[in-house]
Amino acid sequence: MQELAIDTSTKERDALSRLEELLDELPEARRAEAHAALAAARASAERTEEELQELVYVASHDLTEPLRMITSYLQLLDRRAGADLDERSREFMFYAVDGAERMKALLDDLLRYSRVGRAGLDTTVVYLDTLLVETLRDLGPAIADAGATVRVDGELPAIVGDRLQLGQLLQNLISNAVKFRGPERGNTVRVAVGRAAGGTAWELTVTDDGIGVDTRQDERIWRVFQRLHSREEFAGNGIGLAICRRVAERHGGRIWVTQNPDGVGSTFHVTLQDDARPATPAAPDVR
Repeated sequence: MQELAIDTSTKERDALSRLEELLDELPEARRAEAHAALAAARASAERTEEELQELVYVASHDLTEPLRMITSYLQLLDRRAGADLDERSREFMFYAVDGAERMKALLDDLLRYSRVGRAGLDTTVVYLDTLLVETLRDLGPAIADAGATVRVDGELPAIVGDRLQLGQLLQNLISNAVKFRGPERGNTVRVAVGRAAGGTAWELTVTDDGIGVDTRQDERIWRVFQRLHSREEFAGNGIGLAICRRVAERHGGRIWVTQNPDGVGSTFHVTLQDDARPATPAAPDVR
């Protein structure tokens, strides 16, 4: 499954874009022919990516039901015969149920990932202030359990985008910023939106003072089911950042991570196209 991660297709698109720039240096007589060949290659790459996404969706969707049946019968067997099993058999039963439940969680995450790519963008004016309020409400228990604090620096704008997908972006980034912390204290997380370099897009940043990200693992963290830590250290299947990258790219932007200047924690940056229309209702203040 790892080979289906979005960073592979991203590299292909970047390579095609660089090649297109080089073709402009060709003699005019050859330029049209070369661009036509490149357009055919680009279309082929897009068809391949669509086919892979369809395969991922169908496979993960069709496997969910039989896996649910396996889990249900294992749990039923445990309830009916668990008391009669010896300690070793109960251990086997525990591992079987746990493995089935983890497999279901992986399939659920894979479905979430594939849906971001398959569905068309349902664009509307999205008030990021309001969306952040809802996101923090959903994450309230996790934030409280981690002893974390989430602050908003300045006003958040309204942008045009897919509200559901932008909500996933915020939730995954803030959830990670809260989760990856040292054992002694909760993280302080700061959310801000400002003008990106050049002024043609917004730049969303989520900054934390947690354990940080090893920048040598920069390519790895964006891949599906890639983890830098064991499940014993931190829960999760390693798909949240892959979803974030896909959402950013579908909104005409990109995502990257940097270490904080003081060496403590990290900052995730997301650029989003500035296509917002003038806001009419007032957005709530979440500071």
